Amino acid sequence: MSVTMERARKEMSAGRTESAEALLKQLSHDNLDVLAELRELARGVYPPLLTERGPVAAIQSAARRSVVPVTLDADSFPRPAQQIEVAAYFCIMEALTNAAKHSGASDVHITVKGRPRLVFTVSDNGRGFDPGSVSTGGLLGMEARAAAAGGTIVLDTAPGRGTSLTGTFPLDAVG
Repeated sequence: MSVTMERARKEMSAGRTESAEALLKQLSHDNLDVLAELRELARGVYPPLLTERGPVAAIQSAARRSVVPVTLDADSFPRPAQQIEVAAYFCIMEALTNAAKHSGASDVHITVKGRPRLVFTVSDNGRGFDPGSVSTGGLLGMEARAAAAGGTIVLDTAPGRGTSLTGTFPLDAVG
């Protein structure tokens, strides 16, 4: 991509704008391909803390790094199957990221309970939103991730009253 950028710069300097535009268009497509590959790679990578100490420790670590203050209320419970653990963790991280980026919240509350099912809730006191008026890509991704591990995701939000996302997973699913 660096070589293509340099070629485009030289074409522009030489007054060959059509050639430069073609190179920039190619660069744009290449950039999208790289982003798609990175996202695919990142899906299979998760923090070592999740592997070593489990979801509660990994969530605590992420909460400490959050730009929005986070309160975590988590029970002590036996670790679920890896598939459930990973799905729940990444759904919580997505909800936390969304709260920080889009909600305008001044705080986020995460609860994680491990009996009789693994249930988590990520709630914020932000502005909320109308689910019908926004892209549901992130929510669909969380729903797909949860469903692959035998779980469900429920979103509760409306303009002016914050957002709450609840995930529920059976503990007897195969990991």
